[in-house]
Amino acid sequence: MANITLIGRPEAVLTNDVANMISAQTGSTVNKIHPDDFLADRYNADDEFLITYVTTMDRRQAIADKIDADGLARATFIHNSAIVDPTAVINSGTFVGPFCIVAYESVINNDCLVAPYTLVSHRANLGQGTVTNPGAMIAGAVTVGKYCLMGIRSTTVDQIEICDRVQVGPCAFITKTITEPGRYLGSPARRG
Repeated sequence: MANITLIGRPEAVLTNDVANMISAQTGSTVNKIHPDDFLADRYNADDEFLITYVTTMDRRQAIADKIDADGLARATFIHNSAIVDPTAVINSGTFVGPFCIVAYESVINNDCLVAPYTLVSHRANLGQGTVTNPGAMIAGAVTVGKYCLMGIRSTTVDQIEICDRVQVGPCAFITKTITEPGRYLGSPARRG
């Protein structure tokens, strides 16, 4: 079995939390590498890679693009307390944290980080590189674009579409389709 290397700030609490979860559940050796070192080719090409809490989306995309360009393997981790419906799809390079629910025919694309207590439900689709913060709720045929950030305890339901590179603030309630990148705050959420 290949080692897993987490790409994120090695001193960051969240990077260490992810490392500890993976190590405890799988018994695998987990390495950590700073994004700057990874982008400068200072990594072991035999490892499998997982992007941790890198929320600067341009940087997150640059890392994912380098993984593709260099033909590197992605690690995927689903915490043993998460509930994943057999009809759901979780693509490579994704971390699904504790107490998450990924329900009926939902899709989580490559390189997503799904934080604890997130709900991705009923044909929801998370685009590549999207990050959810704890307690985000995404349900009801919602489509979230690439490299989005869904705020802690934010809610998006009922056939909403969110374009690429949107940041949804904490506790925001998305009631309408979002067609322009940017930051959206409040309930109902507005561009801020």
